[in-house]
Amino acid sequence: MRIFPSIDFNYTAPQLPPKLAVWYPMVMFLAQLIAFSKLTEALQFDVKKAVVEEISTGRSFWEVSRMVGVHQSTVRRWWVLYSAKGINALHRRKRTGRPTKMKNRHWQWMLDTVVNKTPQQLRFEFALWTANMVRMALEEKFGLKVSRWTAQRAMKKLNLTPQKPKKRALKHDREKVRKWKFETFPALVKRAVQEGKTIVFADESGLAAQCVYGRTWGRKGETPIVKTANSKYRVSMLAAISPEGRLHWKLYEGSVNALTFIEFLAQVKQATAGQLIVVVDNASVHTAKLVREWSKGQKGKVELEYQPTYSPEVNPVEILWAWVKSRVSRMLSKTKAEMRKNLKATLKRLSKDSELVKKFFSEQDCKYIEQALKAA
Repeated sequence: MRIFPSIDFNYTAPQLPPKLAVWYPMVMFLAQLIAFSKLTEALQFDVKKAVVEEISTGRSFWEVSRMVGVHQSTVRRWWVLYSAKGINALHRRKRTGRPTKMKNRHWQWMLDTVVNKTPQQLRFEFALWTANMVRMALEEKFGLKVSRWTAQRAMKKLNLTPQKPKKRALKHDREKVRKWKFETFPALVKRAVQEGKTIVFADESGLAAQCVYGRTWGRKGETPIVKTANSKYRVSMLAAISPEGRLHWKLYEGSVNALTFIEFLAQVKQATAGQLIVVVDNASVHTAKLVREWSKGQKGKVELEYQPTYSPEVNPVEILWAWVKSRVSRMLSKTKAEMRKNLKATLKRLSKDSELVKKFFSEQDCKYIEQALKAA
């Protein structure tokens, strides 16, 4: 029986310097040991079974160790296990390692804290959770000292992963957002159904010439360079979308003001059959006196509804803007006219794809819209 090539441990490689030649047998032994450890559990058991069978025939530990290419002490340990507990004792045992210091209360506290709080709420300097920050929080809360690696493994077991966080304004009010999603907006949908009105979400944005959204591949350790336009210019945009997948849009020179917003609302009104309820944020353009007076003058044909302050995530148009900008910015327009051309082409394609527009309402923060529509 020869599982691995036998190695003569007394062999000294003549081509190596004396100091290195001393280590040659040990290096060869380690190579074979690693080869054995790479075998599957079933194959390792077959090797161990063959070893005890050979020893049972009268071979010495030394002879069998040369046959299988593992150390003599390992062969002896297998034989002792077999002699004491039988052949099943040779199956590989799961290594448990040192028992963890963390108890159930530590695990539960870690999960609740990382998911529902920030380090700054616990009076730490930084705002993002890291393994080291979690380790420090455990020590401060419970006096429990663990390594950074222990904290990292614990978070993985809790199904926590490092992620790029979403941004929220400091003045973001969770209670107002909850009320909007589950009370105000569902009531608005029911009223719209009763009065035969169409709900649309509107917002404005802009794309600058030197903005690049997204990532590109490059050599590790060397940040790729993307050439942008030398001059600075910006194109302003307005868009309104409905849960049915309709998109209305318009491009503007300069910043959007009350007059351009009214002009856009009139365009949406003309393109939509029936009366409108337009959901917008609390930007000064939307809350301007001129805009409010114009809306009142429409006698219910164009009604403005304001979402909670500092909560852009509840408006699906924000997702539309992210989608548009990520595509147009990668085109790297060289002139303002070229950027307008690329924006027009992208928005035209999008306006013809109602299914894609509907998907903007399926994002996590906008699912409340679908739920309210189904309930109505």
